[in-house]
Amino acid sequence: MPNELTRAETVELFELLLRFKGTNAAPPPAGQADNPLAGKKVGLVDAGSWIPIWGDYFGRKLLPGVEISHICDDSIQKAFMQARAKGEPVPPQGNIDRFGDYALNLASYGYDAVLLTCSTMNRSYPSVARRLQPLGVPVVQIDRPMCEQAVQSGKKIGLFVTLATSVRSSELLLEETAKEMGCVVAYATYLREEAFTQLGQGHVREHNRILADAIRTAVNDDGIELGVLAQLSMSVFTFDYPDAEHAFGIPVLNSAETGFARVKELLAPAAAHPPQS
Repeated sequence: MPNELTRAETVELFELLLRFKGTNAAPPPAGQADNPLAGKKVGLVDAGSWIPIWGDYFGRKLLPGVEISHICDDSIQKAFMQARAKGEPVPPQGNIDRFGDYALNLASYGYDAVLLTCSTMNRSYPSVARRLQPLGVPVVQIDRPMCEQAVQSGKKIGLFVTLATSVRSSELLLEETAKEMGCVVAYATYLREEAFTQLGQGHVREHNRILADAIRTAVNDDGIELGVLAQLSMSVFTFDYPDAEHAFGIPVLNSAETGFARVKELLAPAAAHPPQS
């Protein structure tokens, strides 16, 4: 068993997880009468069973009162990597179809919005959105709002990635977003797979240290003016660097904060953009 836990660590794991997440028998989040998000439901489609804690943590933090649910499929990433190794088109059409099936399932059961959390699978967004359009349920690809903010800034972008399978899909999304918004984009890509390795071993702070070193180097050596953390998993960077602009001299965007902010705009526009006094 990889990353085997001691007996005490195992008990602590279960206690913390259940205290944080609860069970399906737990009542939905209590909402205040004046909370426009209260009673809303958002369904997340994840390409890995280890990802939901990101959606739960940032979703509760940024969408108070919203019920967050997940559909996870570990075989999505495995199928992607197999196709990539064989030189076949990626993402595989089967992956795109399954993302659509999962999103349709959530929409059919009354969810108010669907969030696609996988950067590797961001190519699936147009197909998923078309399938949900007749139901009137909006779909958000979690990286798109971040890319919009980045290209609109006009700054030289550092695209930081920790998973090789996400590199080209993230680059394409950045380029397509700039084209659709009529912006000129200049960016450089930095792959740090060792950070993902550390994350997989439970070393969040080491993951964050590797990214911090990469950002400093990109700023000093390449003149990067804005950082983009390409994957939802990288959003734990905010735990050690909540004020990235102060720490590195440049803004550093992550898809958890920008992606859930977009969902909030869709669910409660007035709450996302309160009137100016």
